Amino acid sequence: MNIRAKVLSVIAFALLMSAIANFFVLKILVFPTFLALEQQAAKRNIQRVIEAINSEIEDVDKTLWDYSSWDDSYKYAKGGDKAYPVSNLAEETLRNLHLDIAEIYNSRKVKIFSVVFDRKQNQTRRVDWTLGGLGENHPLLTHPDDNSRIAGVVLTPDGPAFVASRPIVKSNGEGPSVGTFLFGRFVDDDLIAKLKEKIKVDFTVTLVDALAEPASSAYRQILDSDASHFVEETDKDQLTAYSLIRDAQGKPLLLVSAKVKRDISQIGQRVLVASVGGVAVTAIVIMAVLAVLLQWVLVGPLVRLTRQVVEIGADGALSRRVALPRRDEIGILGREFDRMLASLAEARNRLLEHSYHSGIAHMASGVLHNLRNQLMPAMTRVERLQEQISARSTTQLDTAVAEFTSDRMAPERKSKIAAYIALSVQDLQHRQNRVADDLTAISQDLLRVEDVLGDLDRFSRIGNKIEAISLATCIQETLATVPSFPDVAVAIHVDPEIETQPAAASESFVLKHVLQNLFVNAIEAIAASGKAAGTIAVSASTRQLDGEAFIDLAIRDDGIGIAAEHLADIFKRGFSTKKESKRGAGLHWCANSVTAMNGKIFAESAGINQGATLHVLLKRADTSTNTA
Repeated sequence: MNIRAKVLSVIAFALLMSAIANFFVLKILVFPTFLALEQQAAKRNIQRVIEAINSEIEDVDKTLWDYSSWDDSYKYAKGGDKAYPVSNLAEETLRNLHLDIAEIYNSRKVKIFSVVFDRKQNQTRRVDWTLGGLGENHPLLTHPDDNSRIAGVVLTPDGPAFVASRPIVKSNGEGPSVGTFLFGRFVDDDLIAKLKEKIKVDFTVTLVDALAEPASSAYRQILDSDASHFVEETDKDQLTAYSLIRDAQGKPLLLVSAKVKRDISQIGQRVLVASVGGVAVTAIVIMAVLAVLLQWVLVGPLVRLTRQVVEIGADGALSRRVALPRRDEIGILGREFDRMLASLAEARNRLLEHSYHSGIAHMASGVLHNLRNQLMPAMTRVERLQEQISARSTTQLDTAVAEFTSDRMAPERKSKIAAYIALSVQDLQHRQNRVADDLTAISQDLLRVEDVLGDLDRFSRIGNKIEAISLATCIQETLATVPSFPDVAVAIHVDPEIETQPAAASESFVLKHVLQNLFVNAIEAIAASGKAAGTIAVSASTRQLDGEAFIDLAIRDDGIGIAAEHLADIFKRGFSTKKESKRGAGLHWCANSVTAMNGKIFAESAGINQGATLHVLLKRADTSTNTA
C-alpha cells in the first residue's frame, strides 16, 4: 500500500470515528438535555396551573377576611341588624366579588344566612345543600381559635368549588368568635377559561371519580409515588403533565392535566440529524479534495525528496538517524536520514567536547550538589532508622522468655510474663512497621536520585538549545522532583497568574534543575530557622531591564533569610551561609546556568529571620533572538 492510499485510509477512518463519536455525543449527552428541558417545561406549566388555582382560592379567602373581620358582620351573627344581608350580600355585590356562595352561621353552628348566586342567570337560586353541611362533623365550621382559617376545594352537589371559611370577629380582630362566615366560587367552565387566558396554558380539571385512561393511570402513579406531579408522553408530538388537588380535608378531589407540545425535543431531533448530515457531507468533501491534492501536495514531493536524500547519502555529505522500518517512500527516506544523522552526531559530539572541556569540573560540582540535595532526606531517614532500631534492647524480653519456659514458675507469674511477652512482640511489630515505612521513603528518595542521574545522563548527550518554554509547566514538573524533608513541613504556593505569563527563552532541562536547587535551598532555609512548618510562594511578572523584556520568576520563603553583607556574595563559587562544609556550589552553578541562558539571577532579603526572595530573570521568548 502506497503513501496516498495509507493516508486516505487513515483520514477516512478518523472521519468515520469522528462522525460516530459526534452522533453518540449528541444522542447520549445532548439530546437527553432537550428531553429534560421539555420535561421541565411541562412541570413548569402544571405548576403555573396549580399556582393560578391557589391564587383563586387565596382571592376568595382575602375577600372573606374583609367580611368576617367586620363589626357589622359581628353584630349580625349575634342577632343584630337583620338588614345586613340585603345591604352587604346583595346579588350585585356577589357578582362584583365573583362569588357564587355565601353562608353565615352563628356560634351554635346554626345557619342564619345562605345564598347561591347563579352568575349566568344573574340571580340567586335555591339549593338543598349548604357548605357548612358538607362532610362529617361540619369541617368548614370547626375553627380551633379566632385567627384560624380554612381555604381549599370542596365538592358540592353542583360541582367543585373554591371555598374559604373564617371565624366572625370584630373589625379590630378581637373575639370571641360569634359564628362562621363562608364564601365559595364554583369551578366552572368560565373560571377555567379565565385561568387559561391568564396563564396561557391549556389545561383541564377533572373529578378523580370521573377519570378515564390515561388520566386514571396518572392518578394512580401520583398516589403510589406520593409525588406532586407526573409527566407522561401522550404521543410523539405532545406531553401531558398531571397534578393532584386535594380537598379541604386532604382527600384527593381533582386531577389537573396540562398538555405541552414537544417542540423542544423536535428541535433536538433536527439538530441531531443536521449535525450528523453535516459531518457526513463534510467527510465526503474532505475525502474528495484529499484524493486530488495528496498526489500534488504530499506524495510527489516525498518521492522527489527521497531521491535527493539518496544522492546526498551517496556523496557522504550528511548522515541522519531516523530508524523508520517502513517499506514505502518514507521508510527509504528514514534509512537515508540515519546515515546523515550519524555524521552530524559525531561532529556535534566533538564540538560539545571541545566547548565544554573547560567546564567539566564545574559541571561535576553541580551534579554532586544536585545528588546531595536528593540524598540528604535519605540520610536523615537512615539516621532516624538507626535510632529506632537501637533504641530498645531485647535483653529483658530474652530474660522473660527464659523465665517463661522454666518449669518451676508459679502460674500467676507465668500469666504476667506471657502478657509482657505479648506486649513486647506487639511493640516490636509496631517498630517493624515504622522501619518498613522509613525504608519505603528511603526507596522513594533513591528513585529520585536515579531520576536525577537519568536526566543528567540525557543532558550530557545534548547540546544547549534555548527554546520557548511554559514557566507554569516547568514549575509543576520541577515540584514533582523536589525531595521531601522529614523534619519540616513546607507548603509551596504557585501563583495561578503564572499560567498567563508569556513563554520564556530557556533550556527546559537546565531551568528545571536550577529551580530544584532554589526550592531545596528555600526548604533548607526554613529548616535552619527552627520552624516545623514554612511556606514558599512562587510568582512571576514581566519587567523591562536595559531595554529588554524579561520574565521575573520570584521564589519567596519565610526561612532564616540572608544577612545584608552576604547578598552580594551569595552566588559566588564556594560561598555558603550553611554550617555544613560541603556546600557552596549549588547557587553558583545556578547563577552560571541562568547566565548561559542569557538570564539574570539575584537575591533579596530584609535580614536574618526575615525570609528571602530569589529572582530568576529570563528573556521573553517572543522578544529573544536566541530561541530555536
